[in-house]
Amino acid sequence: MPGCLCSYTEIPDVVTLTRELVKINSIPGFVHKEFGKGETYLAHWLKDFLAGFDFTVDLLPVEENRPNLIARHRAFIPGLPTLAFSAHLDTVSADGMTIDPFAAEIRNDKLYGRGACDMKGTMAVMLVALLNWYEKYAFEPQAFNVLFIATMGEEGGTLGARELVKRPVPMDLVLVGEPTRLEPVIGHNGTWRFTVNTTGRSCHSSRPRLGSNAIESMMRVTGLILNEIKPEFEEIDGNAMSITKIHGGEQINIIPDACELTVDCRYRPETDVDRFKKTLIDKLTGIKEAEYHEILINPPFKAKENSLLLTRLEQALEDCRVQYERRYEPWYSDAGHFCAAGYDTVLWGVGDMAQAHTKDEYIEITQLNKGVEILQSFLYNCNKYFQKR
Repeated sequence: MPGCLCSYTEIPDVVTLTRELVKINSIPGFVHKEFGKGETYLAHWLKDFLAGFDFTVDLLPVEENRPNLIARHRAFIPGLPTLAFSAHLDTVSADGMTIDPFAAEIRNDKLYGRGACDMKGTMAVMLVALLNWYEKYAFEPQAFNVLFIATMGEEGGTLGARELVKRPVPMDLVLVGEPTRLEPVIGHNGTWRFTVNTTGRSCHSSRPRLGSNAIESMMRVTGLILNEIKPEFEEIDGNAMSITKIHGGEQINIIPDACELTVDCRYRPETDVDRFKKTLIDKLTGIKEAEYHEILINPPFKAKENSLLLTRLEQALEDCRVQYERRYEPWYSDAGHFCAAGYDTVLWGVGDMAQAHTKDEYIEITQLNKGVEILQSFLYNCNKYFQKR
């Protein structure tokens, strides 16, 4: 990796930093001419940026040299309660956008570009609040630590967070960034994804009895899922089971010897996914040549009862005169993995998920500025709380 990618000597304002981050193409499939994949380039940019403000940064490769990032200020004191701000490095594709995805243009008090809303705006808010905090309090008696974490592969299956929680990270509370309109999100669905494959025997379609039709076998599978599994699964309010892909056959006059069905399920924390999975596999044994293949089961997120993190965040929202409601969301995030690993976890960020991944993605400037104000109040409230313990 070439030399220094950025050289800030003063903490930038949040709008300037958001523009810098948006201008970096961190789509995982994009390869920078000199610096490697988009996420990798952004991770190294952040490493250089934070090193200029007395942070030690570790890059932990997950796959294809795509790293997670963990940053600690040199004033970090082992053994103190530790809060982590967690953001993700990657964005979705810029295909089909009607604006220049990396120009970071500002119009009508909105900053446009891929990732402006999801979630480089929140990343910038976290970084500015964190740097301001350490500039003011780094060498005074500290009651707690603050880490900055950036994960790879969030948009492609939360790969980075899944790997990160397998390592011992010195943290207790994790504020996970996503666009939540400044409101705390206290839960979201888990994901269960699987395929079912049926096999048959090909032959000429003029003599179908000489073969075995994998698509016709798959029709029995779809009937099983839609009529016996899905209704009970969706009796739990908020659950959804959807057949999202089906592929089989090669040519119109050949009996197909293979077919594959893909299913995406979203489930509430109270759902016993293992029971539904076992029921499905047991019933599939009655369909010749049908096999279940799991893609993933991601745990749901549910904030802890009496969450210290949530209490301190809501106090900051009230101090900053922000009206809010606790929310539950149907989408998935890194929070599911942090929650399952036992960390006190809450989702929060600037921007509206309705603008994420859109053809003209943007973040409102007022949200960025308010976000910094809230997080600085939040850090102050955390410090006051831990000083009293």
